[in-house]
Amino acid sequence: MEDAEKGKISHSLVAGAALYWTSALLSLVYNDALSSMGALHLGGSGASEHLWLSTPAIAVLLCLSVAFSRFFSFERFRKVLLAGIVVSAFAVMFLASSKVYVPEDLVAPYLTLLMALRAVESSGMILLWGFAFASLDKRTAGQTVALTALCAVLGYLCLVVLMQFVPQVYVVQPLYVLSSLVMLSGRIRFSDIARSLTPFRAKRIRFYVSRAAWGVVIGFAHGFVGSTGFDPSGPFLVMGLVAVAGLLVAYALSKENLYTVLPVFPLVVVGLVFIPFVLEGLLGIAQSSVAMMWVAWILLSSFQLSGLKESFGMSETSICFSEKAVLMTGWSVGLFGAISMGNAGLLIALDSKAAEALALIATYAVVVYATYSVFFSVYSRREDQLLDEMARSREERMSNLYDSIAREYGLSTREREVMEMLAQGYTRTYIRDKLVISDGTAKAHIAHVYQKLDIHKKDDLLRLVKASEEKRPFR
Repeated sequence: MEDAEKGKISHSLVAGAALYWTSALLSLVYNDALSSMGALHLGGSGASEHLWLSTPAIAVLLCLSVAFSRFFSFERFRKVLLAGIVVSAFAVMFLASSKVYVPEDLVAPYLTLLMALRAVESSGMILLWGFAFASLDKRTAGQTVALTALCAVLGYLCLVVLMQFVPQVYVVQPLYVLSSLVMLSGRIRFSDIARSLTPFRAKRIRFYVSRAAWGVVIGFAHGFVGSTGFDPSGPFLVMGLVAVAGLLVAYALSKENLYTVLPVFPLVVVGLVFIPFVLEGLLGIAQSSVAMMWVAWILLSSFQLSGLKESFGMSETSICFSEKAVLMTGWSVGLFGAISMGNAGLLIALDSKAAEALALIATYAVVVYATYSVFFSVYSRREDQLLDEMARSREERMSNLYDSIAREYGLSTREREVMEMLAQGYTRTYIRDKLVISDGTAKAHIAHVYQKLDIHKKDDLLRLVKASEEKRPFR
């Protein structure tokens, strides 16, 4: 994107992605079939038996996207997909808002349509915003993720009270629409560069295995623990909002935009997601575990993929789409496993306290892993950045040195270029090809350099450069 290329953060990306992340957090915290259906009245069985299928449907769409990832490089295709997301969001609201009683024999097809629409919009949002973050360069990814997360948590804390009175569908779907409109504005830039796979196969395997395991854990919690069924604490909501506001102020005032606190950012954000339900203790952690594990993943993924695409030698779409397909497939496996075990009576032996304890352990394991991974990535990038700065500093120093020698000895611009390449050890053939000149012209330039510097060979030139460097200490 244009802002990212200049080392700046794209505030359009932050705004659009924050809207989507807010909608996802609200959906996962209040993962309730009735809340998803608004005013819809169904005959016979409830909706939960059908709507959970939207998760495997999303996984299937994400797997298909891997095969067709090249289409996402085309702006026209992305706009068509975004238009489809907007239409799907309005259709879901319309279907869920219908006050018409749906007879029992029409419940299954009605809910199948609703599930399909939700899968289309959710998978589209996951892919497009993931693609946008994967397109960022390493130097801006961390700050962009931090700012987006803070804005998303701010929106989540503001709307979590509203969710007590308004069905989920009337809050989440408008957020999808607004997020899509930000992307349709054309202010989000994408990059999809073809790269050759690196030989680090073991690292790629470990990466995808970790994502699959992560998905299984989230899916099992999704199917087993259930959704939040209690009211948020007003005082703690206020505390959360104050904390987010303070972090945003710190972000604005910090010279590095909170880059130094990125290693613990998953812990901070997960704590803010949980804070409305802190009075519920272990139960609150258990029933908001899916949201906390999801936000830990999305933080790590959005930050990490910008660097892994180069480490693995993969394009932005290939690494982004494959990672999300693997995680959502694992999510579906975990969800199906939990539901199957529950239906078979295999989980009856677990009392509520044991279930809450398992959710707590799983949540902390995932969050600690995310924190460690971000910590490792941040300091690896910091080391790379310092090495780059040292290299640039050396280049600038030597360039200034060559300029000084050229002025002192009256070298022309071309002769100064030739002198620099000779001092760097390049041959006459290389100089000829680099400057696109004939061999005779290259010989003449080299001869003029030696004559003006009063030297006779390359070793003399190196000694002259070294002596000049010692006389001109770096400032």
